[in-house]
Amino acid sequence: MLTRRRSHSVSPLLSPPALLLRARMTALAGDVPGALTQVTSLLATHADNADAWVLQGDLLVRQQAAPAALAAAYRQALAVRPDHPAAH
Repeated sequence: MLTRRRSHSVSPLLSPPALLLRARMTALAGDVPGALTQVTSLLATHADNADAWVLQGDLLVRQQAAPAALAAAYRQALAVRPDHPAAH
């Protein structure tokens, strides 16, 4: 029997929106730490992606992370895109 191995690394073949969707699907499947790993990897190469910063903040909320970490993610989203509605 073959088992499918899930990778949380960022695929160079997927676009940032596709990677964000994959991270959201991972979180919805209950793997919030895995989704956070995916978003963190995405941000390492696409730090200008405000949606990724917002998703990171949202995932940190679900993990009950320190308020400073949450604020940093949302602040970064606003730094990239000051009019981002979800970052306010």
